[in-house]
Amino acid sequence: MGWIAAGTTNRGRRRLGHALLVLALSILFGGLPSAAAAHAEPPVVVLPSGCFLLDGNGQYVSGPRSRNQVMVERGDDGLVTARCTARLMPATHGGVQQWDFATTGRPCTLSTGNTLIQTEDWEEEISADGEAVLTCRATPR
Repeated sequence: MGWIAAGTTNRGRRRLGHALLVLALSILFGGLPSAAAAHAEPPVVVLPSGCFLLDGNGQYVSGPRSRNQVMVERGDDGLVTARCTARLMPATHGGVQQWDFATTGRPCTLSTGNTLIQTEDWEEEISADGEAVLTCRATPR
């Protein structure tokens, strides 16, 4: 049976897995969370297997729920561009919603092979019908 209680649903296990991923990313990029940082928002994330992004209302959405597609390109200059497209909840105001580091204070974490890079160079746009595109750019050191 392990440490997961009898009757735990798949949804509960996914939430636990999501929480552990967010904790691991927080530790990786900021050390152990302090009491003051305990309420810090998680980064948007683009991995080859999926992404974690914001819906039209600013709610954090995990990769499996977003049914996303991921593309990662590396330019001749070393710039890595990671792009995730997803179908999400649109903004309640009915228009296009845009997010980036300036509007959220969240960085983007992207994968470049075996390396995770955190960057402030990202933007996400969610159309009025919920089509989202998240783009993160970084140059590995």
